[in-house]
Amino acid sequence: MSLIAPIATLAGVCITALVTIGVFRATNRPKRELVYQWRKNLSLRPSSVPLTMEYKGTNLATPRIIDLWLTNTSAHPITSESFHDAQPLIFDLDAEVIAIVGITNSPETALDPPEPRVTGTKIHIPPMLIVRDQQITYSVLVDGLGKSLKMQNPIAEWKPVELPLALNQADRRASQTKLALRWTGATMAFLLISTAILGYVFYTNTGPSERQIMKTCITGKGVLSPAEEKRLDCEKYLR
Repeated sequence: MSLIAPIATLAGVCITALVTIGVFRATNRPKRELVYQWRKNLSLRPSSVPLTMEYKGTNLATPRIIDLWLTNTSAHPITSESFHDAQPLIFDLDAEVIAIVGITNSPETALDPPEPRVTGTKIHIPPMLIVRDQQITYSVLVDGLGKSLKMQNPIAEWKPVELPLALNQADRRASQTKLALRWTGATMAFLLISTAILGYVFYTNTGPSERQIMKTCITGKGVLSPAEEKRLDCEKYLR
């Protein structure tokens, strides 16, 4: 019995499995993506109480706390060398930045991010290492409404993605996983169907091996009909 058919089938199954895994990984986790979001934009002045507020001697007309959150959702770390010409990430909060009042960082094994520099309505985050799934939150005291968020991205080949306030990263990841599973299922079905079709074509277009024909002719001598012996060309095996 020829081993070509089972070997070809096994190879097809292995290729299908490898391609399917590759498609799932590629679609489930983007290669280079930096996600950022306003997590909070909270007024510190009660609307019904006339108060004068100040911070370190600076009067604040419209004090607010803005939480700026960013994370590396990619399979690769962002390194300091990834920042073009050592330029910082710049976020414009659309309100005068008074101070950075807090920085949270997770996981605990990740390096602590450096203190950003402040100019007007902008915070400048210097080049740093942001590992896979690291999450950093900057709590910023501002004076102003802060109605929009803008970003200047110096990180080469990395795609910045602003996450809408109504969407959290867990829901986004679940949606990405669901889409990845759909693509993976479609890819697997296509490859399995293609393998089955190619196998059928192979089986229907490939005759018995030389050794099988010879064995049939020898063992079937006197049993095979003349027409069958002629079709199999048994004469060359029975000389």
